[in-house]
Amino acid sequence: MEIDDSLIDICNCCKGENMKVLYLSSNYESVQKHLVSSFNSNGLDAKLLIHMYRYNYDKEQNAKINYTYFIQSHIKGRGPIFYLTKLYFMARRCKKICKNERIELLHGNMMFGDGFICRYISKKLNIPYIVSVRNSDLNTGFFWKFPWIKSIGYKNLYQASAIVFLSQSYKQKLFHRLPEKIYRDIENKVYIIPNGIDDYFLDNINSSKNRPGNNVRIIFVGKINSNKNLEKTIEAVDILRSNGRNVEVVAVGDILDDKYNDFFRKAYIQHIPSCSKEEVCKHLRQADIFVMPSHSESFGLVYVEAMSQGLPVIYTRGQGFDGQFPEGYVGYAVSDYKAMEIAEKIECVIENYEELSKHAVVAAKEFRWKNIADKLEEIYQSVI
Repeated sequence: MEIDDSLIDICNCCKGENMKVLYLSSNYESVQKHLVSSFNSNGLDAKLLIHMYRYNYDKEQNAKINYTYFIQSHIKGRGPIFYLTKLYFMARRCKKICKNERIELLHGNMMFGDGFICRYISKKLNIPYIVSVRNSDLNTGFFWKFPWIKSIGYKNLYQASAIVFLSQSYKQKLFHRLPEKIYRDIENKVYIIPNGIDDYFLDNINSSKNRPGNNVRIIFVGKINSNKNLEKTIEAVDILRSNGRNVEVVAVGDILDDKYNDFFRKAYIQHIPSCSKEEVCKHLRQADIFVMPSHSESFGLVYVEAMSQGLPVIYTRGQGFDGQFPEGYVGYAVSDYKAMEIAEKIECVIENYEELSKHAVVAAKEFRWKNIADKLEEIYQSVI
């Protein structure tokens, strides 16, 4: 079921009682930072627990992380057996924290590892949990290769009090993989709640975008690696340029694969290293269209960041952002393997530019973290 603003305020009288929530994650990104911060601003007593499987993980490299607890595995082995051993180690450590802190609800950031830890604690201490499903859950072959690991994922979903997907497309993708009995049993506790974006972009919205002429500036923002698929965007630009369009590309982000250095030798492709959100916002405003046909994407916050600056977006069909809005409302979905289709959709964007740009700005306002936290808290209140 999809949460909207008209959902009744469940147990509103409990909102000021500082419900104790432990959010578990094996990674730390802006998602966890903004979400926990928004919870605490709402008066929720939310604590963030980071657990790391890698025994040689350098804790100092994340010294600025605002987590409450940090657990690191000391088990050196790798592979499916060691994976389960590490999970049990993490789960037992987390159980002690939950008991000492009198935690009332657990939220696992991902379905497999985080979900396992939540389920273990739930069984031992009778604490309800919810679990989110993300890109790694669906696109990491390791999880789906071994039947007994798949079984762990199924149990995590089945015993969760609620399951959160970032998009309808990811819900459909997972349900397609599940045995019918499993998805029939869990479909009535599923919610679709996207990620939010940094308030800076929403506090500095740009709505004055005009349709580009023959000169079109395409922008990409993110890690420059194989998954983000910048090469297919450049192939599409080459097609447009061969048809007479004067198109240039700006790629903002760090180059993680040396093969991409060759692309930036082309005169119409500019590389800008990773920069602050203020600089990113400025570069987005100077562009016309955001294009990122990633092979896999949990959600893709950068699409919404681009929308906040009036840019229509080109995104991957079947990945996290697909299905957030009707096709042709803020942009278009494309295959991540077909440069010709990407080129055609860029032409569609140019043709319908003013309408798409206007819709993009309005739609971006839905992704403020405060609103996302409010919707999640409604779920929390309903399962306590």
